Amino acid sequence: MKTRICLYLDRSRVFRWHLWLADTLAAIPAYDISIEFAPDIHPLPKYCFVLFGLERFVYGRQGRSAIDVVDHILRPGRPGQGPFNTVIDFSLTNDPLPDCDRILTPCFNGMPGEIGAITGLFGDGPLSVEILDDMRKSPGFSKSWIASPATTDRHIFVRSLDNLLSCAVGMIVKALARPSIPGERRVIARSPTPPMWALLNKVSATVIRKVVRQIDKVVYGDRHWSVGWRISSASLLDRSIAKFAVFPNDRAHYFADPFPVRHHGEDFIFMEQFCYASGRGCIAVTKITDNRPDRATVVIDQPYHLSYPFIFEDDGEFWMIPEAGASRGIDLYRAEKFPYRWKWEGRLLNNIDGYDATISRHAGRLWMFVCERIWKSSSWDELSLFSSDCLTGPWRPHPDNPILFDAVLCRPGGAMFVHNGEMMRPVQDCSRLYGGALSLCRVNTVDGNFSQTLRGIIHAGDLGCHTYNNYAGLEVIDIFGRTRDVKNGFPYVTAYYSPEKTNAG
Repeated sequence: MKTRICLYLDRSRVFRWHLWLADTLAAIPAYDISIEFAPDIHPLPKYCFVLFGLERFVYGRQGRSAIDVVDHILRPGRPGQGPFNTVIDFSLTNDPLPDCDRILTPCFNGMPGEIGAITGLFGDGPLSVEILDDMRKSPGFSKSWIASPATTDRHIFVRSLDNLLSCAVGMIVKALARPSIPGERRVIARSPTPPMWALLNKVSATVIRKVVRQIDKVVYGDRHWSVGWRISSASLLDRSIAKFAVFPNDRAHYFADPFPVRHHGEDFIFMEQFCYASGRGCIAVTKITDNRPDRATVVIDQPYHLSYPFIFEDDGEFWMIPEAGASRGIDLYRAEKFPYRWKWEGRLLNNIDGYDATISRHAGRLWMFVCERIWKSSSWDELSLFSSDCLTGPWRPHPDNPILFDAVLCRPGGAMFVHNGEMMRPVQDCSRLYGGALSLCRVNTVDGNFSQTLRGIIHAGDLGCHTYNNYAGLEVIDIFGRTRDVKNGFPYVTAYYSPEKTNAG
């Protein structure tokens, strides 16, 4: 028997993200979807959409957004009356809901509805998406499913709402697939509508910020990613502070996502080379000789963006999985003649917007960590796991995918490694901004329930940092910002490692 699910909507607030959810649920054979509408309405103020339109005009944003109003919603299943197994309540109504066993209510920073998301974006604190799970047949009990989403630009409402509401779609699907567990009942706060002057001030500040960024770029030059390297037997994690020489960018390119390799006594760094003219990245390599890098040589180029050249050795050969999310797949390359000639060996996963795939071996199996982008979420905060008995697959999804929704602890930031007997996973901390810092997490379990524990933070002061690797003493990071200090003819940056004193996971 199919699980009967009702999307309970407000006729005045039927948005595109509701269509995304309906489409997603309709594709699951076990679900029978119905649509019903509350008798009362609680529309967003019209001036919200005027200001969203102004934002789109200022930033030239085109295309469909999560907050777009639609005049109909798909009815993917047979519409009908209750009782339902689950009602997903988008209505904000105080009237009785349709008869059901379970109610899921999307909340944003503790408040239900899209206005809760908008209100949450006014502050500078962390954001949350919460799916409150109320069990009608167990009065007094409920639980919640909580995510800490990333926003690609916190100051732009339309883009941020795309990220938050897309994350909510994934959270609802995850909550539906999991049985409820009794917990303490939560009281839902009803969020007030922000006054027009507050929204106007917010958008005005966004416009001013864009102008200031343009002036800053003209006066000081554009900030960009750069690659730092050092050769030492004592790692940053052992020293807590270290200086990294910076590979020189030029006016046509910048470099990021470094992965070091030592082969036959020679040191190489593979990295993303981003070309300003084409607007996309490719994979390049430089050889380090006498602690000085050669000119970068492109080794893999495609008509779509490539970055994060995750490189590893297996069965006596070198393999690479570059990030190629724009191609909707995860591809495998093999070194025909290391390090300059690579051959495409096949696609490991298809029809996935997957980013920064990173493979590690645990308990006799290969595990692939990859961040997914779903609808218009960021690609920073939804972590999925896949496993296989061999490198070429087949790769099977973890039954609990996405295993984690968290801007701090999801997106891979380098190859996994052993430090002080612990398996460590570098993770991009995108809670403040993309590439703000790196978290180092100890991996506890991958099979069954995934678990990790925060062990420390790598950062570069006021510069961004989102990749860390160390191969036989060739240690690399990347940094975002302007490097001004010069030593031995190269710019350099100082990086710091701060061990975590309390457990978090």
